[in-house]
Amino acid sequence: MKNASFGIELRSVHSIDDVSSHYPTETQEEDLHRDLRMFMRNARRAARSTIASLERTLMRKHYLKRLYKSITGSPLNLENPTRYTEKIQWRKIYDRNPLIVETTDKLKVRDYVRRRIGEDLLTKIYWVGKDPKSIPFNDLPNSFVLKTNHGCGFNIFVPDKIKLDKQAAIDQLSNWLETTYGKEALEWAYRHINRYVYAEEYLVDERGQRPTDYKFFVFRGKSPALFICSSRHSDLRWDFYDIDWNCLGVNAGKPNSERCLKKPSGFDKMKEYAEILGKEFDYVRIDLYDLNSRIIFGEMTHYPASGLIVYDPISFDYWMGSFWELPGPRK
Repeated sequence: MKNASFGIELRSVHSIDDVSSHYPTETQEEDLHRDLRMFMRNARRAARSTIASLERTLMRKHYLKRLYKSITGSPLNLENPTRYTEKIQWRKIYDRNPLIVETTDKLKVRDYVRRRIGEDLLTKIYWVGKDPKSIPFNDLPNSFVLKTNHGCGFNIFVPDKIKLDKQAAIDQLSNWLETTYGKEALEWAYRHINRYVYAEEYLVDERGQRPTDYKFFVFRGKSPALFICSSRHSDLRWDFYDIDWNCLGVNAGKPNSERCLKKPSGFDKMKEYAEILGKEFDYVRIDLYDLNSRIIFGEMTHYPASGLIVYDPISFDYWMGSFWELPGPRK
């Protein structure tokens, strides 16, 4: 039939069955209520998780602001960071790039180096294991380095195996394995590393001393500067150079060398390798050695000095920060 006013054709209802057939059955109603309860439960859980995440972020920001101020004497700007050290703090809170975890792991990073450059850059690994008590000391060469893969400074240098206190080394390594490195400074990546102990090649230069370490600051595959750790066997020196090997005269808590350092013969090749390895990151520090024209990979560092260091002049901190374009936060 048609409605006289609007010309709309209406279907006649001939029986109550015509109406009831359009309503859900009892089973369908139960399914609908179950789905609705599940949706509400998941929504509440997601809301609680979001609130908890925001609370954790606020707590971390507050904590890092206090820590940064107490060590550097400067306020920390996390809302619009411009300094290099500020951006390291930003990374701790927001950047959850899984590749940072892989390349922070001192064993897994070797696969990363192999994929991008090759085996030749890598040191020799003599043994890897979970338990320091299982270290096969008798099978190791006379000189080696014992390390764990989940921290910084967890190294025992063994220039002469005969003089090594094996039990003391085992105890120290066991203690390091139980330590969550970077926890106090909120260095996120370290706590996600599966922990191992390993024995590695002991590197020495032509004088039989620990080699000079060239540490390249790399931003999206480009390195504007580096700093050099030299005289590590006696009186450690830190020297900062731009990529054209001009001495910058920057002090960062360790004395500078008394004279300008000689540019190593393998510098151009080290720069090339550092930029290849750093290409996938908005920032990373790449550490390399030049041993008699043999370029050797050291490590990749995503939180150098935890970003809690004072540069003199302070303009260096801002200059380095100007190269670092931060990514969007990764949750």
